[in-house]
Amino acid sequence: MLQKFINYRVSSGNESYYHDFLTDILGLTTSRDISLQSNPESGNGFSDIILMNEDNGTAAILELKKSTDGKRSSQLRSCQEAVDQINEKQYDYHLRHDGDYNTIFKFGLSFWGKKCEILLDESGRQELQHSEN
Repeated sequence: MLQKFINYRVSSGNESYYHDFLTDILGLTTSRDISLQSNPESGNGFSDIILMNEDNGTAAILELKKSTDGKRSSQLRSCQEAVDQINEKQYDYHLRHDGDYNTIFKFGLSFWGKKCEILLDESGRQELQHSEN
């Protein structure tokens, strides 16, 4: 999709261009069961995108970064920085404490021009156990 729809001159500007593009695509393609939040206050800051499916208790947090250049190593480093930001700022706090979400996926996405890398934080994926008291 990036190859077809992203204008290289426009996309080389900043992260918000990719954020808007991804939010629009997700908004058009998600089902009624999935709610999408853009820039919600969460934890100790504002995450980029959160997708939530209350029916199956699954959520995904997406943090976007614009890479310093188009090298894959730089993009992967930006992905890791995005995942680290999710964890450090506890963007999953409200999902864990206020919602009924059993599984939370954390994704770091890095963009450069028409290139994209995505990292799933396997260590941060949480299968939450609810205890009955």
